[in-house]
Amino acid sequence: MIRFVLLLFFLNTLIYNSQAQNCTVQQFDTQAKIDGFAAQYPGCTRISNTVDIAGDDITNLDGLSGLIYIGDFLHINNCPLLTDISGISSVTEIGGEINIENNPLLENLIGLEGLTSTNSNLRVVYNQTLNSISSLSGITLVKGFLSVGGNPALTSLSGLDNLTTINGAFSSGLNDNLVDLTGLNNLTYIGGFFNLIQNPKLTSVTALLKLTKVLDYVNVSNNAILTNLSGLDNIDPTFFYLRIENSPMLSVCGVKSICKYVSNSIASVSVLGNATGCGSREEILATSECEQILPVTLISFSGKNIPEGNLLEWQTSSELNNAGFSVESSLNAKKFAEIAFIEGNGTVNTTKNYSFTESMPRNLTYYRLKQSDFDKSFSYSKIIAVGKEDPANAVQQVNIYPNPARGELVIESSNKSQGYSLKSLNGYVIKEASSLPAKPIDTGYLPNGLYLLTVGKDVFKVMIAN
Repeated sequence: MIRFVLLLFFLNTLIYNSQAQNCTVQQFDTQAKIDGFAAQYPGCTRISNTVDIAGDDITNLDGLSGLIYIGDFLHINNCPLLTDISGISSVTEIGGEINIENNPLLENLIGLEGLTSTNSNLRVVYNQTLNSISSLSGITLVKGFLSVGGNPALTSLSGLDNLTTINGAFSSGLNDNLVDLTGLNNLTYIGGFFNLIQNPKLTSVTALLKLTKVLDYVNVSNNAILTNLSGLDNIDPTFFYLRIENSPMLSVCGVKSICKYVSNSIASVSVLGNATGCGSREEILATSECEQILPVTLISFSGKNIPEGNLLEWQTSSELNNAGFSVESSLNAKKFAEIAFIEGNGTVNTTKNYSFTESMPRNLTYYRLKQSDFDKSFSYSKIIAVGKEDPANAVQQVNIYPNPARGELVIESSNKSQGYSLKSLNGYVIKEASSLPAKPIDTGYLPNGLYLLTVGKDVFKVMIAN
């Protein structure tokens, strides 16, 4: 009997402790609810769902000091009297998005120092007196996107010093007094786009020297006194789209990654409204910095059918350590094979002309050049087509332009009967039909960003930049 009573007591204790440590709370919309949390949920250290903190009279979060875990989102929004979030300093894990937004008296983020990563997005936006994010210094990984914007008292991003990886996008804009990006000195990877826009006092991006990868696009625009892009040097120039616009004092864009990206004739580039030297794609390529960085400046590549075969001609304006050009051909514009190698001129600063004739080509052949340096690094030219199409073996070429689209998007193909669909990145279908449109697609009403266009079996990335 005694054993049974002890067992029953033990089980009841386990049940009570389990219930006490885990709880579900819908919303904290008053200071009284925060102050009364411990009494209403005795022993609760883990909230399993989203925590929404939003209320006109909330001044602090001290009543939540016993929490160590939040299972879903943490939203601290629209608290006009909130000055202190140190009450959640014991929290070491948050299962979803962290959103700190529109808290006009909040000056710092003391209370988040226990975090080492975020399981989703991290947004710190529109906090009018926020002057420090140093309490984020424990974070090394943001699994979603990171947005720091609309914080007019913030002068740097110090506090993100240990952050190395952002799996989603990064955006920093509308920070009226942000002077530089100090705090991002160890950031190496961004898995989405990079946005640096409308920071009127930004003078430097040198803190980004360790950044080597941006998967989507790079956008540096509307930064009134920024003069130099040094700091973006080491980004792999395989991102999708480059936009450098409306920074009237920006004159030095000739850093390694930018030079290499704009030298690709088929790259999507928008450069305008900046100072001389960064006023256009051509101005960037003409800078002494790009001339020193780029191994070869290819200014033309064309081909034509002549009695002797397909004549290919190309011209360079300068060369640096140029070992030569592999001439590659294809029958479908997808799988290429080398058919010749033409030696380069090493290092020269004068115009050089090259040519090659394929003596027995097919009806229609696609060509590209693979330029190689002495150190074995290489880059590809645009693809050109030479000869006549054999209708029996026709390759359905699809042209999408302009990309980025500004108000409209044109789809051209010889096969008008194939279907198409335009989708957002999350899969939402915006437009689709069983045949190609006769007129340009209206994109003027769509939010700017990246979209996926499927035409037949081909998928294209399309940037909307209205």
